[in-house]
Amino acid sequence: MFNLAEYRPVQKSLWDYLPWAALIDEGVLLNKDGSFTRAARFRAPDMDATSLEQKLAHRQRLNNFLKRLESGWCLQVEAQRRPSRTYPESKFPDAFSQMIDDRRRASFEADQTHFEIDHFLVLTYLPPEDRKEKAASMFFSKSDDGEAEQEAEAPHKELSRFREASDQLFGLLSTLMSEVSVLDGEALLTYLHSCISERYHKVAVSDNPVYLDAVLSDTELLGGLQPRLGSKFLKVISVRSYPPTTEPDYLRELSDLPFAFRWSNRWLALSRPDAQKALKTLQRNWFAKRSGLGSVLRGQLMGEESALQNRDAVNKAQEADVAMQMVAADQAAFGYFTTSIIVSDESLETADWQAREVQKVLDAHGFVSKVETINAVDAWFGSLPAHAYADVRRVPLSSQSLADIIPSSDVWAGPEWNKALNGPALLHATTSGGTTPFRLSLHSGDVGHTMIIGPTGAGKSVLLSTIVAQFLRYEDAQVFVFDKGRSCRATCLALGGAFFDLGAADALAFQPLKHIDEDPEFEWALEWIEDIIRRLKVPVTPDVKRAIRDALTSVRTLPVKQRTLTSFNNQLQDLTVREAFAAYALGGPYGRFLDADEEDLTFSAVQAFEMEDLMTIPDALGPVISYLFHKIERALDGRPTLIVLDEAWVFLDDREFSGQLREWLKTLRKKNASVIFATQSLSDVAESDITSALIESCPTRLFLPNSRAQEPNLATIYHRFGLSPREIEILATAAPKSDYYMQSDRGTRLFQLNLDQMALAVFGASSPDHQALIEEVFAEGEGQNFATEFLSASGFVAEANELADRHMELAHA
Repeated sequence: MFNLAEYRPVQKSLWDYLPWAALIDEGVLLNKDGSFTRAARFRAPDMDATSLEQKLAHRQRLNNFLKRLESGWCLQVEAQRRPSRTYPESKFPDAFSQMIDDRRRASFEADQTHFEIDHFLVLTYLPPEDRKEKAASMFFSKSDDGEAEQEAEAPHKELSRFREASDQLFGLLSTLMSEVSVLDGEALLTYLHSCISERYHKVAVSDNPVYLDAVLSDTELLGGLQPRLGSKFLKVISVRSYPPTTEPDYLRELSDLPFAFRWSNRWLALSRPDAQKALKTLQRNWFAKRSGLGSVLRGQLMGEESALQNRDAVNKAQEADVAMQMVAADQAAFGYFTTSIIVSDESLETADWQAREVQKVLDAHGFVSKVETINAVDAWFGSLPAHAYADVRRVPLSSQSLADIIPSSDVWAGPEWNKALNGPALLHATTSGGTTPFRLSLHSGDVGHTMIIGPTGAGKSVLLSTIVAQFLRYEDAQVFVFDKGRSCRATCLALGGAFFDLGAADALAFQPLKHIDEDPEFEWALEWIEDIIRRLKVPVTPDVKRAIRDALTSVRTLPVKQRTLTSFNNQLQDLTVREAFAAYALGGPYGRFLDADEEDLTFSAVQAFEMEDLMTIPDALGPVISYLFHKIERALDGRPTLIVLDEAWVFLDDREFSGQLREWLKTLRKKNASVIFATQSLSDVAESDITSALIESCPTRLFLPNSRAQEPNLATIYHRFGLSPREIEILATAAPKSDYYMQSDRGTRLFQLNLDQMALAVFGASSPDHQALIEEVFAEGEGQNFATEFLSASGFVAEANELADRHMELAHA
């Protein structure tokens, strides 16, 4: 018979080699060999700032997790490093802040070195041989006899066992990692697709999610010595030999490489009996190689063993013996391990360079690596999720070593979305390595209260101004700044805000009793005046309280213009109180601050109050601050609000206020307001009565570089804020006016703001020369177009012209 088969070859496609069959339950994949697979995305803790002891403890916890896996389980841990070029689109209320953000976006998107890493843990359960067919039979029907029904129930029991076991493992994983999210059907298919396609996008789950191998394969794989996936050349770097010892987070440097890659780690777990059997075989094989054939024959003839032995074989046999002892003592588990790193690029030359860079990292840590050629396609298949068979390079490895090698640490990039403010992160910066972006968000849950601590000249003013400008990205946001030294004056005026110098001779005066005809305002005024009386060292007895209430009751009936502190003092019947309170009435030393007969203070998007001169008058400072805080509280209507208190310890370290601090912060949080406490005086922090309350109330802290941070007296203060010796060392070696260190319950990270020169010209305008220029520009234009004129006067003429055009566009919009 004429054989036509050889003239009709069946062309195999990529999907013929993929193990994936169907989704049979939410997030559960059935493979062609009858195995089940689930996966989770996780964010590992950022270990850069942790001590060696903490890393060793984390390694041991991870080792205990791995020891739970028995024969039949395949564990895969994958790191996908991908480009990060997404910068949020935000609409700002003024031309200057919009221009600042547009320039930051353009710089971010033009930079081709921003990458982030997604980590995945994949669990695949390989049923015993007698149950594989039953698992696969979930898609087939048999006769309706009782035996068939019993067989039909078997795969569902296996699925139930797998889901229960994987739930327990994912639960344990969540105690080890910062974040763990078990993939649902859509996320799982998206992940699988990302491993075999050059196009990244979400993959929806169809009504009948079967034949996944064919459904997900949208890119052609070309084999050979130079395989290609679609238009990109694939380079697979495998490890042929491992170092004798490892340390926690051993291959951390891979996270700093300036290109995308997939790093796959596969571990075929072995139960204790299977591990001991495999290790015994390995020991026997190495022991047999300790002497060559000639040495063995001479030993037989001479009646003694040759002294010339293969020391490497002897050492390997001893290592296998130690490994068996570890397994017997339950110190570690063993399994067959395969690791490979896949890089790809449309340019073969670039792909080769990337492979060499990966090899440099591996070589530096004692690995013997190889860029695959003949084995490249098989090694690539072995890197795919749920593929437990491909790639011949597999070695027995302990769970302890596995815990060191797999990616168990992450460069924290910050949250993309701020749920509390229903918007993107506050600002985009970069991490200390420069290749991973950092998204700064002050909120931890619904709490945005933050502390900023650092020495003079370390960059606090620039950081505060940047935060103020970027906070305006949130819809209807409002910002209140209590400044010291006019450091944010240029920023405030450039943003179209109002700047009030409360200590100046012609300073804005307030009328606190203006609205006491309203009951809530009446009650507030009563408490406010009682606090002032206490400051004056006058006992607030029941009679004094009665006198204050009676006087306020009389004033509330007066016309608005007459509701002044002078009128109140005239109505007081208690002579002792009246004489003391006269200091705050017209003619008294503090009357110019609080005894106005009208008040035209209205709030804009940004307003700043200069406090430096007022801070030298403590008896006026407390009542003025208390009144302004109250007025701000009245303005809180749920809009995103930021209150910045520069050198807050000077005017908050007050026994009248410190007792109310916790409740005040809770009230602000409920009204969607966040407070930033900033200081340059660490000694004030150490001695303050409110430090403990602030540490408790501010889950987010930003620290500025301090070369003296490791000095014993300062280290004690930093330790009080929860910094470890390693974190204090980071502060001591960080670059002033460049680096900032964030500490929160979500992660820690050293980052840079990456401001351009134009932004720095405004945000950093705090010196006496800058203040003189600000005064000159403001006087010439009476505050109109301040940002444009200031940029021009600072030498940024082109930028000033661009800003002028933006103002015109905004005016005609």
